[in-house]
Amino acid sequence: SAEYREPTYNPAIQSNLGLKQHQLVIKNCQVNYWIKNSNKEKWIIFLHGAGADHRMFLEQVKVLENSYNILLIDGRGQGKSKMIDKNQSVVFSDMIDDVIQIMNITHINQTTIIAQSLGASLAQEVAFNYPDRVRKMVLIGCYNHHDKTNLLWRFRNFLMTTTFKIIPWKSLAYKFGEMTSKNKEVKDYTIDCLLNTGRETWKNLGITAYETKHEVHTYKQPHETLLIRGEYDNPEMLKEIYSKMLKVNPLAKEVVISDSGHTCNMENIADVNQAINDFLK
Repeated sequence: SAEYREPTYNPAIQSNLGLKQHQLVIKNCQVNYWIKNSNKEKWIIFLHGAGADHRMFLEQVKVLENSYNILLIDGRGQGKSKMIDKNQSVVFSDMIDDVIQIMNITHINQTTIIAQSLGASLAQEVAFNYPDRVRKMVLIGCYNHHDKTNLLWRFRNFLMTTTFKIIPWKSLAYKFGEMTSKNKEVKDYTIDCLLNTGRETWKNLGITAYETKHEVHTYKQPHETLLIRGEYDNPEMLKEIYSKMLKVNPLAKEVVISDSGHTCNMENIADVNQAINDFLK
């Protein structure tokens, strides 16, 4: 959107990890992604939450880079991935195509996906539409993209859309930052990312993702899935969501990370990394 601004940060962390930045123009977006290809047998792709960027996973990269090839993507209209025509809206379903096109050009036949929040909805859709391309999934602080949209969801969506029109974006960004984490560094990162992304893109991502939700009763090809949630991340709601996901997918299991919220992978790094390592063994 016209509000978008490119984030500024020192790229030394990425280069020190051996991550190389790439760009690919897909459907009016200059999609940026980072790769470390150590010619390992297996790949991991990281997909961030709405309005964030790939940096939210750098602490996971540090412990996984020795065993896997790594690919991190900045979702369209977020992070460094700017829309070429700023007036063209960002649409959730286009991001499914972005992931597959980047996998194709990088010659990744199959991958594990580690994803957070809206990125986890994206991971669910990639796995559903291209089941052979996904090995396993780690979904952090996520919603069930394959459940029916009940009245409560519709009401929440209506409230959010209405709120968006009234409250200044800066105030909303700060509020979301406060809700995301108790950790000041993580809070500041979240607020900065949201302000960079802008109101329109954040809103469009939420609405267009919501519109693609569809109910799945049985997976023809279920994937081994680790459902991670922070102890303070909407516990009543996520507990119910995860229990439904566990029922539908016999290969799923859940881990609750203590003393952390929505971005538990940035807050209680050690416990999240341990849970991921145990799951991927």
